[in-house]
Amino acid sequence: MKFSLTNFLLPLALTSILSACMGSSESAKSLPMQSDFDPPPVAAIQASAFSEHGYQRTDNYYWLQDKTDPRVIDYLEKENSYTSMVMARTEDLQKKLLAEIRSRNSSSFTEAP
Repeated sequence: MKFSLTNFLLPLALTSILSACMGSSESAKSLPMQSDFDPPPVAAIQASAFSEHGYQRTDNYYWLQDKTDPRVIDYLEKENSYTSMVMARTEDLQKKLLAEIRSRNSSSFTEAP
Protein backbone atom coordinates (compact mmCIF):
# COMPACT_ATOMS: atom_id res chain seq x y z
CA MET A 1 0.00 0.00 0.00
CA LYS A 2 1.34 3.37 -0.99
CA PHE A 3 1.78 5.90 1.84
CA SER A 4 -0.35 9.00 1.53
CA LEU A 5 -0.41 11.91 3.91
CA THR A 6 -4.18 12.15 3.49
CA ASN A 7 -4.63 8.48 4.42
CA PHE A 8 -2.62 9.14 7.56
CA LEU A 9 -4.04 12.52 8.64
CA LEU A 10 -7.73 11.94 7.97
CA PRO A 11 -8.18 9.07 10.45
CA LEU A 12 -6.04 10.95 12.97
CA ALA A 13 -8.16 14.08 12.61
CA LEU A 14 -11.41 12.11 12.87
CA THR A 15 -10.18 10.33 15.98
CA SER A 16 -9.25 13.63 17.58
CA ILE A 17 -12.61 15.19 16.77
CA LEU A 18 -14.53 12.17 18.04
CA SER A 19 -12.60 12.00 21.29
CA ALA A 20 -13.21 15.72 21.84
CA CYS A 21 -16.94 15.25 21.19
CA MET A 22 -17.13 12.22 23.45
CA GLY A 23 -15.95 14.40 26.28
CA SER A 24 -13.30 12.53 28.16
CA SER A 25 -13.31 15.27 30.79
CA GLU A 26 -14.59 14.79 34.32
CA SER A 27 -17.61 17.05 33.67
CA ALA A 28 -18.81 14.78 30.88
CA LYS A 29 -18.47 11.72 33.11
CA SER A 30 -20.61 13.34 35.81
CA LEU A 31 -23.63 13.89 33.57
CA PRO A 32 -26.66 12.07 34.93
CA MET A 33 -27.89 9.01 33.12
CA GLN A 34 -31.51 7.90 32.77
CA SER A 35 -30.79 5.14 35.28
CA ASP A 36 -29.88 7.78 37.88
CA PHE A 37 -33.51 8.89 38.12
CA ASP A 38 -36.59 7.19 39.49
CA PRO A 39 -38.70 5.62 36.75
CA PRO A 40 -41.16 7.96 35.05
CA PRO A 41 -44.84 7.80 35.95
CA VAL A 42 -46.81 5.29 33.92
CA ALA A 43 -50.42 5.93 32.96
CA ALA A 44 -52.84 3.24 33.98
CA ILE A 45 -54.25 1.12 31.18
CA GLN A 46 -58.02 1.19 31.03
CA ALA A 47 -59.26 -0.32 27.82
CA SER A 48 -62.13 1.42 26.07
CA ALA A 49 -63.62 -0.30 23.04
CA PHE A 50 -64.97 1.65 20.09
CA SER A 51 -66.81 0.59 16.98
CA GLU A 52 -66.55 3.03 14.10
CA HIS A 53 -67.17 2.46 10.40
CA GLY A 54 -67.49 -1.23 10.96
CA TYR A 55 -64.12 -1.54 12.70
CA GLN A 56 -63.39 -2.31 16.32
CA ARG A 57 -60.57 -0.54 18.09
CA THR A 58 -59.34 -0.31 21.65
CA ASP A 59 -57.90 2.81 23.23
CA ASN A 60 -56.08 2.00 26.46
CA TYR A 61 -55.62 5.66 27.36
CA TYR A 62 -58.99 7.13 26.43
CA TRP A 63 -59.59 7.99 30.06
CA LEU A 64 -56.82 10.62 29.88
CA GLN A 65 -59.01 12.91 27.77
CA ASP A 66 -61.18 13.89 30.75
CA LYS A 67 -59.30 16.94 32.03
CA THR A 68 -61.60 17.26 35.05
CA ASP A 69 -60.92 13.74 36.33
CA PRO A 70 -58.74 13.94 39.49
CA ARG A 71 -56.81 10.84 38.35
CA VAL A 72 -55.88 12.58 35.08
CA ILE A 73 -54.83 15.75 36.89
CA ASP A 74 -52.76 13.71 39.36
CA TYR A 75 -51.06 11.76 36.57
CA LEU A 76 -50.24 14.93 34.61
CA GLU A 77 -48.83 16.62 37.70
CA LYS A 78 -46.58 13.59 38.33
CA GLU A 79 -45.48 13.61 34.68
CA ASN A 80 -44.72 17.34 34.79
CA SER A 81 -42.79 16.94 38.04
CA TYR A 82 -40.73 14.10 36.57
CA THR A 83 -39.96 16.13 33.45
CA SER A 84 -38.88 19.13 35.53
CA MET A 85 -36.60 16.93 37.63
CA VAL A 86 -34.92 15.26 34.64
CA MET A 87 -34.57 18.47 32.63
CA ALA A 88 -33.44 20.67 35.56
CA ARG A 89 -29.79 20.68 34.50
CA THR A 90 -30.74 22.06 31.06
CA GLU A 91 -32.63 25.14 32.31
CA ASP A 92 -29.85 27.57 31.36
CA LEU A 93 -29.56 26.02 27.90
CA GLN A 94 -33.35 26.16 27.45
CA LYS A 95 -33.37 29.88 28.31
CA LYS A 96 -30.47 30.53 25.95
CA LEU A 97 -32.17 28.67 23.08
CA LEU A 98 -35.48 30.42 23.68
CA ALA A 99 -33.77 33.81 23.67
CA GLU A 100 -32.03 32.94 20.39
CA ILE A 101 -35.27 31.75 18.78
CA ARG A 102 -37.05 34.92 19.87
CA SER A 103 -34.19 37.07 18.55
CA ARG A 104 -34.47 35.43 15.14
CA ASN A 105 -38.24 35.84 14.85
CA SER A 106 -39.73 39.12 13.81
CA SER A 107 -41.91 40.60 16.52
CA SER A 108 -44.24 41.88 13.80
CA PHE A 109 -45.64 38.38 13.27
CA THR A 110 -49.09 38.42 14.79
CA GLU A 111 -50.87 35.85 12.66
CA ALA A 112 -50.19 32.94 10.37
CA PRO A 113 -49.15 33.91 6.83
